[in-house]
Amino acid sequence: MPDSLTHNIANDIIQGRISYNINFYIIFFLISLSATAAFSFFSGLFQKKGEQTATKADLNNLVKQIEATTKAQEEIKTSIAHLDWSQREWKKLRITKLEELTTSLYKYRNAISLLYRKLSNDKIDNKGSSKQSFEVFRRVGAAVNATFYTQFLDLD
Repeated sequence: MPDSLTHNIANDIIQGRISYNINFYIIFFLISLSATAAFSFFSGLFQKKGEQTATKADLNNLVKQIEATTKAQEEIKTSIAHLDWSQREWKKLRITKLEELTTSLYKYRNAISLLYRKLSNDKIDNKGSSKQSFEVFRRVGAAVNATFYTQFLDLD
């Protein structure tokens, strides 16, 4: 503001010309009223905007957290399902192999039993070869029996 205008306003205040001017008070009141109304309006508007922005940010944050939780839950569920599936497949494979082993052991046991009976019924010659063969087959039969029962009883 120029110095002359400031000087004139100060002189009018000192001389009392402004204090008795009713138009000044009406204009001052209207300006104050409109400034208060505008301040109140914009204050409420900015407060509401701030609340909405904060709510939106909170909702976005919650959505991200829920997405992360859901993703982690699905990964855990998939991992558990895969682990369960692999354990079931392992047990199924083990059962199949044990059945094959059991069948083979029964076949070997029957074959050894037949050989054992045949050798026990054979006459022992002077050199003792049938006796040695008999002893070999007896030991093989004992080993097969031991292997069979060890494998059969260890089904965990």
